[in-house]
Amino acid sequence: MARRRRRSYEKKKPVAVTAIWTSVIGLICFLIAISLMLVAAAGIDLGKLPGVTGVMIMLISIITFFNGVHTARESDYEVVTRALGVIMPAVAMTTLILLYFAGILFG
Repeated sequence: MARRRRRSYEKKKPVAVTAIWTSVIGLICFLIAISLMLVAAAGIDLGKLPGVTGVMIMLISIITFFNGVHTARESDYEVVTRALGVIMPAVAMTTLILLYFAGILFG
């Protein structure tokens, strides 16, 4: 019984630096995906630049997603920061996948 009490009173580290970085990079990828959507909706012709940018951002968001999942497995940190490190790159990947499907269907 005393062992359980000790475990419940142990303080966890509030912020996982890796999770914060993955969430920030995921947010940047999401904002770039939104800007690519706006460029495509406006009909601005930039050649191959949006396609190359989209592929690079997709690769970066996949890498940060797996890095966030790796950080989420560590139990030394609070749950909120670990969850943000997984959710933000996943949202960026979902947005980019929707953008690719919209380009295939309507492009």
